[in-house]
Amino acid sequence: NFNVIKDNKIDNCLFGIDLQQSEHNIVRRNHISSKPVELGVRGDSVRLWYSFYNKITDNIIRDSRDMVVWYSANNTIARNDSRGGRYSLHFMYSRFNEVDSNHYEHNSVGIFLMYSDSVVVKNNYIAYANGPTGMGIGFKETSGVEIANNQILYCSTGLYIDVSPFQPDMTNNIHGNVIAFTSIAIDFLNDWTGNTFERNSFKGNQTQISVAGGKTANRNVWQGNYWDDYEGFDLDSDGIGDKPYELYSYADRIWMDVPAARFLQGTPVMAVLDFLERLAPFSTPDMLVRDKSPLMAAPEYTTSSEPRVSSALSAMLEL
Repeated sequence: NFNVIKDNKIDNCLFGIDLQQSEHNIVRRNHISSKPVELGVRGDSVRLWYSFYNKITDNIIRDSRDMVVWYSANNTIARNDSRGGRYSLHFMYSRFNEVDSNHYEHNSVGIFLMYSDSVVVKNNYIAYANGPTGMGIGFKETSGVEIANNQILYCSTGLYIDVSPFQPDMTNNIHGNVIAFTSIAIDFLNDWTGNTFERNSFKGNQTQISVAGGKTANRNVWQGNYWDDYEGFDLDSDGIGDKPYELYSYADRIWMDVPAARFLQGTPVMAVLDFLERLAPFSTPDMLVRDKSPLMAAPEYTTSSEPRVSSALSAMLEL
């Protein structure tokens, strides 16, 4: 406990830094890379196991596998730069952590939360999480999280939501994020409820919302988001569209229900089929989402406050 690991270069090593049952440590300004082998058999850059009140900041990570946080709480992970890995950051059974101002680029997955409640994810830049399983931020059976002021760009999937929030009395708050130039902006595994989406910007995405199983995302709260495909006016000049934003599924329902059909997404035949569905629907289309007060212009992107620092660490920050 109470160690400082800083300014080291850890190169060509299977595992980088491993904290087990450790508290109040600082891991700062290290350069970590793994061995030049296939991604799945590389080691992890940083691992926290049953560790609390640690600060992982300002590290540069290249071509490692994952940064993992397991059974650990009250840790701060901030201003790290990770590229060329699998999971930039992977939580499991880890509550009350904070992820702030990290740069994650060209990894398979940006940030994934599994069974990890009350985590704050803010001010992060996540880009180019591509491939069939690529996603910016995903959460599974995770409750009470705040996803705020992140930029999620050029990913296969922006947000992936699987049975979250899991606790019935908790809400996931997703606000102030920019999700742009993705294949799917938000992918719901089912028609779960309990998520609130406010003042997010959706720009240049091939598909804004996808919901598996023929369901909709209307059981969640959508309020004051910017949608670049909104077709409406603002006659009273209050910055809010005069009619709600409504997104229906037409031909794209095919690949939502049959994932293999995504191979045809964007092809001329799908474009023609989608046009015919909109012109004369064969059946009543499903409304995937309804935002009652869509913004006419994207809100200015801002970052929030500095990450929280525990009192036990504050005396060590000048080291």
